[in-house]
Amino acid sequence: MADRDSSGGKNTDTGEAVFYYSREHRLKRASPAVRALYDDAPGPGIVRNLIGKKSNLFLLVSIFMVCVMLALSSRSGGSEKGVDLGGNTVALAIVRNDRGTLSVFIQKTAPPSGEVYTGEAAIAVSPVISKQDKGKAPEIYTDKFFFTPAEKDEYRFELPFEGKDFLVVLQAGTERKGLRLKAGK
Repeated sequence: MADRDSSGGKNTDTGEAVFYYSREHRLKRASPAVRALYDDAPGPGIVRNLIGKKSNLFLLVSIFMVCVMLALSSRSGGSEKGVDLGGNTVALAIVRNDRGTLSVFIQKTAPPSGEVYTGEAAIAVSPVISKQDKGKAPEIYTDKFFFTPAEKDEYRFELPFEGKDFLVVLQAGTERKGLRLKAGK
């Protein structure tokens, strides 16, 4: 730091003026808004920062909406899937039961209009073949069941094989639907 001589605040080495000030002295003359910035008290708060401006509020609401949509899609995108088959809504799930075997659950829901397919339906289930098992004949489980005119029907089949990922084909009359299911807990 440069030395100060008796000549009123000039540096003896270069002859330039050196200014000294006290922050406390300067803040005594400042406005209350400026003094509030330097206080040790906490700032305006996180809530005021998040919703203080319309743009911040819009951003917060958008983030919240995206989180809600992700939560809803993850809940509905589980191991249960539904298809429209013959006018009926068919929900499918593959679940491991208490005995340790896998079971296929089918729930048929008819629309209120009653104009749906009733009669014989078929299911075929096969585990997805991994790259190591290519060339081997896949195991396929097939069974038949009947769609009744009732509003809701439930069917359950036990699979004679193990796996985690399955291909399922449903047929009702001439209509055929295929989907991929993962085994749930």
